[in-house]
Amino acid sequence: MVEDKEFRQDLLYRINTVEMKLPSLQQRLDDIPLLVEHFSIIYRKKYHKENLTIKPAVLEKLKTHSWAGNIRELQHATERAIILSEGNSIDSIDQFVSRTVKAVDHSEPRTMDEMERDFILSSLDQNQGNVTKTAEVLGLTRTAMYRRMKKHGIYSSN
Repeated sequence: MVEDKEFRQDLLYRINTVEMKLPSLQQRLDDIPLLVEHFSIIYRKKYHKENLTIKPAVLEKLKTHSWAGNIRELQHATERAIILSEGNSIDSIDQFVSRTVKAVDHSEPRTMDEMERDFILSSLDQNQGNVTKTAEVLGLTRTAMYRRMKKHGIYSSN
């Protein structure tokens, strides 16, 4: 962003004390159950649902979802699942993930829309969820990028 004159270099030097490169959540699938457990402790307490449990099968199934928004998306999904939960257990991935957002499955014949959606998710992941940068890389305006994301049920956590 400094090279593109979108961010002031002097500000970068002030805030860039330690630079860390973190792999995307898609590259750390085994962290998902640990993160969900961490977030669920916080949100079960916040929403007074201390007895709520999440089935192990759901935790495993969460690994198949494409987490374009990385940890922030997982955090919000966990909070949403806890808020909307009825009873004492979460036993469906649908409580975490919107029905419009599907796990990527390349075993079936694919439509152009599915391929476009997967390409957008992959591009977002490569750009750490930065919609502006992803739009630029894909040759789209930011507005066009948001329009396509809305079409495919992809929501930005930025």
